[in-house]
Amino acid sequence: MRTIWNGTGKEQFDLGWSLLGSVDAGNAHAQTSLGTSGDVRVRELAPRCDDIAGGSIKTGCVFPYFKPTWTVDTNLYPAAGAYYWLLQKKLPSHPGSRKWDSLVTYLCPGNNADPDGGDWTNDVSRGIVCPTGTSGFKPSPATPDGSCDEYAPASTYQSGGMPKGPNQVASGKECAQLYTKPMTGGTWGLLAENRDGYTGPKWNEKCGRASVPTDQNTGAFRDLGISSFPRCGCSTRTGSSSAIPASSTVRTPTRSARGRRSAELT
Repeated sequence: MRTIWNGTGKEQFDLGWSLLGSVDAGNAHAQTSLGTSGDVRVRELAPRCDDIAGGSIKTGCVFPYFKPTWTVDTNLYPAAGAYYWLLQKKLPSHPGSRKWDSLVTYLCPGNNADPDGGDWTNDVSRGIVCPTGTSGFKPSPATPDGSCDEYAPASTYQSGGMPKGPNQVASGKECAQLYTKPMTGGTWGLLAENRDGYTGPKWNEKCGRASVPTDQNTGAFRDLGISSFPRCGCSTRTGSSSAIPASSTVRTPTRSARGRRSAELT
């Protein structure tokens, strides 16, 4: 079977199958189900096609109920990975945790989430949790080439900067605050921030921010999102998890591979 979508905007259609087996023996007849394409209540095999994503390749299709896992390489990003792992364990919402089935949802183009109209962006969320300027976040002097790393990521609806989001805060000062520093033997320490009167996390916070080396901060989630799957598209609320093993994971629903303007499912 071939289904071709040539439209624009956002459309959803179903592809489903069921397999039955039957046995006939004389006057006896028996039939049983050998499986289906999924639970129709969640439309597991219902692709959605649209052209709302940015970038050079805009048209594509997604299976919105597929929930991929993003794995952070803690050999490459040990300080960042330890920080994400701790916040997944300790924050009440466990953002991105596979264990608690607590997905983070990617903030896609076309989200129309700005209270003043238009799209909300990760830069705006980051500016709330990790503000810059004279009164903004100052990296710990113990962190080499330190930068402000927020969690849940600014590119998700679970960011502390997301308006009307589940973890919204007015300022990054409301987040759990930590810093990282190199230790002996090539290991990294993750410590509670203790500057400016801050006395450490209470673990009832909605978000976290930490002083993390810039290369680890920018590298750990660099390819999460539109470029990850590859050239994937988004639903307006698509989710995923993060794997941070003590190696590391983040879970987020996403969209499928994008291709030419006429998206085709075979």
